Amino acid sequence: MDVVAHSKERFDECGRMDVVAHSKERFYEVAVAMTAAMKRAAVPSDGVRFVPVCATTGANVASAPEQGSALSWHTGSYLTEALAAVALAAHANVDGTCKELRMPVQDVFRVSGVGTVVCGKIEAGSVIKGAMLLFAPSGVCAEVKSIEAHGASVEEGRPGDVVGISLRGVATGDVSRGCVALSAQASPPPPAQLAVESFQATVSVRRAGGVTPGYVALLCVHTAHVPCRISKVVSRLDKKTGKVAEDNPSSLGDKDVGTVELMPLRPLFLEERAVLGPLGRFVMQDHHQIVAFGAVKSVTRAPPVACKPGSLTGGAAGAAAEGA
Repeated sequence: MDVVAHSKERFDECGRMDVVAHSKERFYEVAVAMTAAMKRAAVPSDGVRFVPVCATTGANVASAPEQGSALSWHTGSYLTEALAAVALAAHANVDGTCKELRMPVQDVFRVSGVGTVVCGKIEAGSVIKGAMLLFAPSGVCAEVKSIEAHGASVEEGRPGDVVGISLRGVATGDVSRGCVALSAQASPPPPAQLAVESFQATVSVRRAGGVTPGYVALLCVHTAHVPCRISKVVSRLDKKTGKVAEDNPSSLGDKDVGTVELMPLRPLFLEERAVLGPLGRFVMQDHHQIVAFGAVKSVTRAPPVACKPGSLTGGAAGAAAEGA
């Protein structure tokens, strides 16, 4: 059985139905077992659709089974139809309440005849040609010249799209991996939402010696890797109930779950987990070993800064693109 999932739109594909003689009873037996397994693993099973297929004959793969065929008893979606629903859900469902553009920058490079290009996955909002972008936490502003997805030019990038965006007025050194592209026309204005001063997070510790205030580890969140210091251990939580078991403990031991306050040691942009999941979930590493993982509960922002243009403007930007 292969499992394909995306946010709230999920389905399980039950393959090799020919091995069990296309048995309706066996299909439902597997569906019940899978649902139980998902619940045991704390994976939400509500709304999951099960799709029986037989790839060797093509039954229920690209079209619904014909009347009287081996899988004609199945009245739900066929495989490609279910996949299309998942693709639509990638654009429609955002993991959180954020509606404005959020695109962590995966890479920055220069393309001959085009200029500076940033690429990444749009986690929320959308971007169109001609839009003004603000890159957090650097505060650099740039105009979108063109957008490309899967080798083709597109007019708009939507949630779930992996895109390359050509920028006007910035050099490759103005933007780096770990920055997050925001809309400069957003409301409230994004300059008030840039670098993080500190944040509280729920963490699960995976370090033999535990963690204490003052401990520094590398925080890996979206595409950013920034050292962070634990400034305070706020509470230890009961792992079964999630309720506070102890306030202001001196440390969190191995396998403990608790709330801590962290302070980035370099500029960083992230969001609360409830606002946008991909920008609010993280792991912490020490010498390439995972020492904790968690989710952001609340964020204290640094004082707002003014937007600043990239290092290339006017004729310099055009010359750089032509000579790239």
